[in-house]
Amino acid sequence: RNTLRARVKDILRQWAYQVNVTANGNAEIIAQSGFPVNKKPTPVTEVAIPGSPVINDSNNSGTVKTRVPAVRGAHSFQYRYSTKDPVTATESDYTEVQPGSSRQVISDLTPGTNYFISCRAIGSRNTSGWSEPTMYMVR
Repeated sequence: RNTLRARVKDILRQWAYQVNVTANGNAEIIAQSGFPVNKKPTPVTEVAIPGSPVINDSNNSGTVKTRVPAVRGAHSFQYRYSTKDPVTATESDYTEVQPGSSRQVISDLTPGTNYFISCRAIGSRNTSGWSEPTMYMVR
């Protein structure tokens, strides 16, 4: 029984190969063959802007834990923070953290101070814009 099953699989594999060769890339011919057609993977061209960071206290004063949801095509994330309101802050008002994973720890912050923390995704082809900031008072 197993020998017969293996033989049928082998015949179907050969038949599928022959259909593929005969079709020569014509998707319509392949679809009409009766074989299931797999969707071609679509490459990620640009990474999206991540959602606003979720900020939590850590065990150490002046340190916070950050995280953002995964972004398709991103291989790392970069956080930045400022004590100035994002509406009036300039690029020079922000401190950027070394890129890393979607979960990072930011330290050396001043306890009792409100920080505006945002994140961007870094992909192999591009870097997204900055997310909407999350305001958090460091403990």
